[in-house]
Formats: sequence, C-alpha cells, structure tokens
Amino acid sequence: MKAQNSNGHSCCSPKNQSAESSSDFAKDPVCGMQVDKNSKLHSDYHGIQYYFCNAKCLDKFEGEPERFLSSKKSETQLQQEGIN
Repeated sequence: MKAQNSNGHSCCSPKNQSAESSSDFAKDPVCGMQVDKNSKLHSDYHGIQYYFCNAKCLDKFEGEPERFLSSKKSETQLQQEGIN
C-alpha cells in the first residue's frame, strides 16, 4: 500500500516533505509538498509559476488547474505580490 499525505495523494509521502520554508521552496498545489524552485517540473498559469514534486502532480495540475487553485487562489496572489 502506498503512503498518502494529508491531502490523500499517494504521490508524495509525508516522510519526503521538508519542514523548511525558504524563498527557495514553493508548495506543490496538488499535494502540498515543499518543492525546490530549481525543479524542472513547473508550470506557468496566468503569469504565476507553480512547482511540482513529480510529473504526476504536474499533469494533474495542467489538466484542471482551477481545481487545485480555487481554495488557494487569493493566498497565492498575495504571496506573489509580497503582501502575505
């Protein structure tokens, strides 16, 4: 059985998540994992870069980006503007 994180995704187990919160890391909008911004797995959506832990999360996001951003949209916009 695959490990699942708190969002119910089996793509990233909690043991792989980093507790660090640095400007060099971003939150994967699909599974919530902290991802290095140097990752080759990223997508530009409405002028904002989103970073992903693996190709599966990237594919899910690109298929339905609003599904993963609807509850986080305002938080993400504030972070991009440097308000939050």
